Amino acid sequence: MSRIERLLNLTAALLNSERLLSAEQIRERVPGYPDDKASFRRQFERDKDALRELGLPLTMEPLTFDTAASQFGYRIFPDDYYLRDPGLAPDELSALHLAARIVRVEGLGDEDAQWKLGVPDPSTGPASHLLEGSPATETFVAASEALATIFAAIAARRTIAFAYRGEDRSVEPGQLSFRNGHWYLVGFDTVRNDERSFRVDRMDGDVLLGDPVQGARSAVDSHSIVSLRRPWELGEGSPTPAFVLIDPDQATWALAHLGEAAVEQRHSDGSMTFRFEVRNEDAFRSFVLGFLDRAEVLGPVECRESMISWLRNLAGAS
Repeated sequence: MSRIERLLNLTAALLNSERLLSAEQIRERVPGYPDDKASFRRQFERDKDALRELGLPLTMEPLTFDTAASQFGYRIFPDDYYLRDPGLAPDELSALHLAARIVRVEGLGDEDAQWKLGVPDPSTGPASHLLEGSPATETFVAASEALATIFAAIAARRTIAFAYRGEDRSVEPGQLSFRNGHWYLVGFDTVRNDERSFRVDRMDGDVLLGDPVQGARSAVDSHSIVSLRRPWELGEGSPTPAFVLIDPDQATWALAHLGEAAVEQRHSDGSMTFRFEVRNEDAFRSFVLGFLDRAEVLGPVECRESMISWLRNLAGAS
């Protein structure tokens, strides 16, 4: 039996079991392991490492309350293994496909993830008019090994520990953002009892998952997010005011993220016009594009024409 086949059998046994399995039970249930216990132990240790390297959520816990004398049991919990349905609407799935066509995170593929999420074919989705003729990949976004751990911590509401500028930090992560070629983490620093921002590529060594976040406090609440300088506001020189009309079904979301101070005008149908102070035009375009056809750049004329030209280039129009 090949090692791949044995690993598949091991994964299936750990995933389908309703309780922790001891090493001896695994040796009996999973075909392909040697009868000699010492040889089995060596091979099983290598297989455990292989599963972890593949990113599978292997759980190891004591089988008795006496951890000093207890054997350990192993299991892969289905809730940790299977992708949960985020309940995305068809237009949100189309937006996700568009983002994946334009931006690719370095070292990561997107096809399997899109398939699991049910992303529609670009020629049939609500945003097909934007996807037609678009390049397979327009921009590569740099990645680091720490990103996966940070993403997992945000999703599971767990703290992370890392060294930063020569000091140990313990942080409740709240928001990851990418701007000016770098990833940034905003979170609540439990040592300093304050919200802080960290550049991910400046984190020293490994980023380690910690304990679940206790209590109702969010690491970054909506008010603190609004108070941060946004990507399109970063840069040199004086900002250029830009005005964007956002449809009623997206205006509430935009208001929560931009803040009341950004509202230029409320309209009777529920739509809103927002004012942006733009120093970084690329970041501004990317944010507006996230609304697909639910947003329209009203002005100034130069900004509107620049947006139209950029979209035509993305769509491959002449």
